Amino acid sequence: MRLLRYLATFVVAFLCIGTYAQDEKRSFTHTVERGETIFSISKMYDVSEDDILKLNGRTDRKIFAGETLLIPNSGLFHTIAPGETLYQLSKIYGVTVDDICRKNPGLSAENFKAGQVIVIPQKAQASDATDTVPVHEQSVTDDAAKPSGRVSRQPNAVDIALVMPMTKSGGEKKRIVEFYEGMLVGIYDGKQRGVSVNLDVFDLNAKPISAVLKDARLKEADLIIGPFDENEIHKLSEFSKQQSIPLLIPFTSDVDDVFGNPNLFQINTPQSYLYSDVYECFVEKFKDANVIFINDSKSNDKKAFIDGLQHELVKNGIKYGSVSKSELQSVKSLIVENRANVIVPNTGDNIFLSEIMPVLQNIVRSDEMLQLHLFGYPEWQTYTHDYLSEFYELDTYFFTSFYANMLSKESSLFANKYQSWYKKEFMNTYPKYGMLGYDLINYFLPYLWKYGDDFYEHLNTLPFTPVQTGFKFERVNNWGGFLNRKVFFVHFSRDFGLSIVDFE
Repeated sequence: MRLLRYLATFVVAFLCIGTYAQDEKRSFTHTVERGETIFSISKMYDVSEDDILKLNGRTDRKIFAGETLLIPNSGLFHTIAPGETLYQLSKIYGVTVDDICRKNPGLSAENFKAGQVIVIPQKAQASDATDTVPVHEQSVTDDAAKPSGRVSRQPNAVDIALVMPMTKSGGEKKRIVEFYEGMLVGIYDGKQRGVSVNLDVFDLNAKPISAVLKDARLKEADLIIGPFDENEIHKLSEFSKQQSIPLLIPFTSDVDDVFGNPNLFQINTPQSYLYSDVYECFVEKFKDANVIFINDSKSNDKKAFIDGLQHELVKNGIKYGSVSKSELQSVKSLIVENRANVIVPNTGDNIFLSEIMPVLQNIVRSDEMLQLHLFGYPEWQTYTHDYLSEFYELDTYFFTSFYANMLSKESSLFANKYQSWYKKEFMNTYPKYGMLGYDLINYFLPYLWKYGDDFYEHLNTLPFTPVQTGFKFERVNNWGGFLNRKVFFVHFSRDFGLSIVDFE
């Protein structure tokens, strides 16, 4: 009997080892980067969230940077092992080094390192770099009605295509038109610096995306600025990928195509990536601070942000405390003298903010030497008119990737020019779409003019001062596109100063 039990145990162990070996062949490892979620990783590798969770034996979707996950392997991906080289991989998979680098635009011999995941080109496709979308070479003269101010076509110019539902009704149309107007001001300013531009506007309300993709002018574009409808984005992204034309998505924050299109630029940062960058900046700015969270039991709108920030504080050895709204008067007992004290509400709600500020003001007024800061959220810029004096008194910070400081030279000059051109004020929105259009043109135009198709290699190197929206583009993976990872803190200081805290 003992012998039988021993043999049974041996057989089970052998089967487990075999199963594990098979699982290893069916999966590869992914190291979680800042901002990534189970959802974004599933889109990156075109597998389901449930398959990732099941393979890793977990049900909790909460992950943190630095963790490693097993990912179901379709045979397209490879995790670089210690000591591996590009040449070795080319021999293992029977493709050339150029094939691998072409398939992974974010990869080079200089940044080739263990732990990275790369796409392996298929042998049948390895040398096929000429896949294109069928484009009918025809002159389209019955184009949709274009807004006035279209720039005339010039030789040796940067060709930009704007693909938007220009004549859509309601507030959406007003936002798009304001965005377009801001672009025109940016193109005009570029022309004053000697940069020529041809701008083609394709109205998706007058012509469907399928017809736009057949227009020969789109194939010749140096830059496409795209729509915000999910289906239209996907079709335009496929076109951009196959034609190797950079595509900017200026409005939508959830664009799955960014994980597989190396030419796509997503301007509006996804929440998880934005939060992860804020945590890093927060720890850098307040590494020696005493952090106090004020909780509103009725609101949970910033739970994801607060959970992540608290995890990052613990990771970096920064202590924090918390009080509920009902115990607000006890917040003073958590304050530490001779150190910075950062107050973080767990909601961006306007009413909650109005309730806690008087308590904090009384604390500050009782001790002029006290170092107290209020820290909050992008929507607080919409409250500036109501709480400007309170923001100054509480030495307030809030994080954002867009802010129009009308006291700055650049923002005020653009605002004056916009109002002079169009005889109107900006829409009361955040961000301001005219400023976004202007910033996009002013960022990308110099790169396209100076570097042409090679501008990808020079991103974030030319001087740029935004009127509202900051840009810092990073590839989301070796074979995907770019996310805007720019974040800064707006600071209202006690001496009535207003500044942008840039962490670059």
